[in-house]
Amino acid sequence: AGLKDHEWGVVGEFNGWDVDNYVVTVVEGDWAVAKNVTLEAGAEFKFAADKAWTLSYGTGGEVNVGEKYTTYNNGSNMKFVGEDGAYNLYFSLVDASFYMEKYIAEVTVEKSLSALGLPNGTVVKNPVVMDENVTVTFAIPIFVLFL
Repeated sequence: AGLKDHEWGVVGEFNGWDVDNYVVTVVEGDWAVAKNVTLEAGAEFKFAADKAWTLSYGTGGEVNVGEKYTTYNNGSNMKFVGEDGAYNLYFSLVDASFYMEKYIAEVTVEKSLSALGLPNGTVVKNPVVMDENVTVTFAIPIFVLFL
């Protein structure tokens, strides 16, 4: 059986190495992804399948955001050396590689163009600031028309 034939999760110091209560992943294409996992610098973890230790993948070294690593079955724990925070952890169901990225909460911003001070008939050429976190830039100027 291949890596895709299993349920994967992340187990580590953050949950007392309790394989029965690991952080369950979701499958996105060829990746098992554990989202919004809180890690502290120095924390150790690894991927395990089917709430058991039969298949448990680790790098045996330090890991951080922005790098891709090779993991091995029965490999030693991965040691996180980045900043304390929330991360998405990606485990390849094709070649057992691993990478991580900072977790970013999804944000929805809704505003009408008139509320942004863009009256009917305005041609928008510059970026539009929706709020302190979101700026919209158009590839070509747009014409604002309210019907």
